[in-house]
Amino acid sequence: MFALHQFILEVCYTRHIRVVYITPAQIKQYVTDDSNAAKNEIVFKTRSVLNFNHEKINDDECDAYWVGILSDRFWKLFYKEIEMDSLSDKEKLIFIKNI
Repeated sequence: MFALHQFILEVCYTRHIRVVYITPAQIKQYVTDDSNAAKNEIVFKTRSVLNFNHEKINDDECDAYWVGILSDRFWKLFYKEIEMDSLSDKEKLIFIKNI
């Protein structure tokens, strides 16, 4: 798996594709304020945010949703489409560790 990971990073590098890493703990912290939150807490919060009353959603879909939200915010900051002042405290903690 490590070799595959390295190969993918090399392909991204040679094709000038930028990569951002968002860890499971960062997703949990962002969504629930607890980096050790259980998967069902993420699911409940996602259902609430999306107003899903009867629709089914699994934990992988929830993770993908939040990674999409966070990576969108990160790249907007990176490309100066948004200012640092517009970030939430959680986003600052995730994107800019020492601020």
